Amino acid sequence: MTRPSLRFSFILWVASITLCLTLTTTVQAQSSPDEVRADSLAARLLDAGADGAAISQYALPFEDVTQLLSDVDPEIAEYYRRSWKNSFDEALLRREIAAHVAHSSTVEEIEAGLAWFRDPNVSKAVRLLLAGIESEQDSFFVWVEGLEEGDLDEERMESTKLISERTGIGQGSSSGITMRTTALRSAYEVSPLKTREALSDSLSSFQANLGRHTQTQQMIAYISNYYIFRDLSLEELAAYAEQLGSETGRWYVDTMLRALEYASRQGSERMMEAVRARGDSG
Repeated sequence: MTRPSLRFSFILWVASITLCLTLTTTVQAQSSPDEVRADSLAARLLDAGADGAAISQYALPFEDVTQLLSDVDPEIAEYYRRSWKNSFDEALLRREIAAHVAHSSTVEEIEAGLAWFRDPNVSKAVRLLLAGIESEQDSFFVWVEGLEEGDLDEERMESTKLISERTGIGQGSSSGITMRTTALRSAYEVSPLKTREALSDSLSSFQANLGRHTQTQQMIAYISNYYIFRDLSLEELAAYAEQLGSETGRWYVDTMLRALEYASRQGSERMMEAVRARGDSG
């Protein structure tokens, strides 16, 4: 695996996992008292889980796609970048995630989620995860490149695999696949004919190898969790995995993954509308 593909997979994993630990709030006009309370609790849950840093990753267009467009027509590439940024606007994504969670959850479930974050094993794991996301990406890549056979402790790897599986890496990667497909399709729509053949080949190849991409995401999640949680004892890893497997832990992960997939679809629809509007006006 090349370093660029490793970085791309790691960023998608980071965004998927961190977004499982983030949501924000939006207060709708004429909301019922329960809905208002759910929105308020959702804002507190955001503060408990993460700062939303990973959402900003989704506002960044795919570098390889924009570079291909830039090589052909810089003006088209700039329109594409601007449209992506608007379609996957961070504040808008956060509102959509919040709305989805608030409308699909009860006040009691959100309150239980807040209590879940106060568990010392959960809060410690989240702090390590956020530290890894915010400041340790480069050191992670250096660490990976230096790995040799036998460096990974088998028992620790099994624990981090369990954590990865319980955070829904299979479902989480689906939002990344949705966005990658959208990136290629929308670039195709906005491109001149001489660029479309290359984009069509890229899209066909990507869709034909979805199983391999999912497996890559899975392995990146395993190794990333091993690195980020390297300072936890085996007992602490087991305790965190147990919390993820609890009723509230499963609710939280499942609810946030569904919200993330919803928001990625909404952003994808906006992006396709933007590039089609350019085609209609041209």
